[in-house]
Amino acid sequence: MRPVELHGHRYLLESFVDVTEQKRSEKALEQRTSYLNTLIETNPLGTVVLDKEERVEMSNSAFEQTFLFSRNELLGKRLNELIVPEGLAEESDRFTRECLERRGVQVVSRRRRKDNTLVDVEIYGVPLVIGGEPRGILAFTRMLPAASRSRPNCAPAKSDFALPSRTLLMACA
Repeated sequence: MRPVELHGHRYLLESFVDVTEQKRSEKALEQRTSYLNTLIETNPLGTVVLDKEERVEMSNSAFEQTFLFSRNELLGKRLNELIVPEGLAEESDRFTRECLERRGVQVVSRRRRKDNTLVDVEIYGVPLVIGGEPRGILAFTRMLPAASRSRPNCAPAKSDFALPSRTLLMACA
């Protein structure tokens, strides 16, 4: 409150701002954030969010268990430098490019764990679009059964069915 003089009379001026709608919006955002974080963290698929430079912004426990890296070891690092084995960089770059061009991809490929062992994984990637602009990539990974990990090479799969143009399917020989 502050005193104000008007036409020879003194008044106390007090102003109020109704923040009810702002508080309601904040609560809805908090609930949605909590909901989405729970979906990501409890997802049995390894989940990782990358920025446009392929740096890790977020990962879940399943991703960390698959690749044996802790969240702190992943955060801010270029994921491809950590998990893409020699000889598969071009494939990985193509995957990134397609996602950032707003196309989803699906690949079965080989990736390197922290202990340098190679594992065959199925990878689903979708563009992360915010405000109409691609901001990064949301990727889901699933380690394939042990029988497929013993196969030495991965190559494009031949298929008798048509795949959507946004999908690249790889098979391990």
